[in-house]
Amino acid sequence: MRDVISTIAAIGGLIAFIVYIPIAILSLKKKNGKAPKQFGTAAICLVASLVGLYEVGSSPKDESQQTTVTTVDTQAPFETPKVFETSEVLPTSPSDSGMYVFGMSAEEFTEAFNAVVEKYKLDYLHISRLKIDSKTFQYTFNDDLSMVGTIDSNQKLQEVMFIANGGFKEETGGNLMTAIITLIMTTNSNYSYNDAQDVLKDIGLLANDVNLQDFEGATDRNKVKYRFKIQDDNMATFGIKAAK
Repeated sequence: MRDVISTIAAIGGLIAFIVYIPIAILSLKKKNGKAPKQFGTAAICLVASLVGLYEVGSSPKDESQQTTVTTVDTQAPFETPKVFETSEVLPTSPSDSGMYVFGMSAEEFTEAFNAVVEKYKLDYLHISRLKIDSKTFQYTFNDDLSMVGTIDSNQKLQEVMFIANGGFKEETGGNLMTAIITLIMTTNSNYSYNDAQDVLKDIGLLANDVNLQDFEGATDRNKVKYRFKIQDDNMATFGIKAAK
C-alpha cells in the first residue's frame, strides 16, 4: 500500500510540475500576477515527486528484506550522518522534538541540512563549508540565494535565515520554495514532506488568495518560529528561531 501511494505521489507530482511550469511561464509573459504562485506550486509538486521516488526506492520488497535493512546499516539507501546517531541529538518524542535544532552547533546543523539535501538529491543546496566567526555564520548557494545564522556564546544555533533575490520569478521561484522546504525539514528529523507543507499552510503561503509579490507571515510549530517575508516581488527572507 505504501508503494502504491508513493508511486502515485511520484508520478502525480511530476505530471503536475510539467503542467504548471508552462502555465507559470505563460502567466509571467502576460504579467497577470499569477506566475509567482504557479511557480511556487510547481516547486512543491517537484518536491512531492522527489519524495515519492525516494520512498519507492527505499521501500523493502518483502518482509525478509525489511528485516535485513533494519539490522544491517550498510544496505540502507543513504548513510545516516553521525548527528542523527545519538539520542542526545535525535528527538525521542514530538513533545520535545522542536527545540533540538537549536542545541546544535553550526557544523552539526550543516550535517543535518545536508542529510535532507542528500536524501532528496537536491545537490545545488549542498553546503560545502560555512563561513563562521564568533557570533554568526553564512553561506552563499548562488547569486540569488544565501544563508546567514547566529550562534550563542556556547557556539549553539540561535537563528537561521535564507535571503533570496528575485522572489518567485521564473528563474528563482522553484529553487526558493525547495530551499524553504529543506530548511523546515531540517528543524526536526522526524518531519516528512507533509509536515513541511503544513508549516507553509500555517504561514499562509499556500492560500488561494496569497500575494507572493508582497507578503509576510509566520507560525509557531513544535517550539520553532517560522517566518517568511517578501517585498515588491524581489527580496525574500525565510527564517527559523526558537519560539518563546
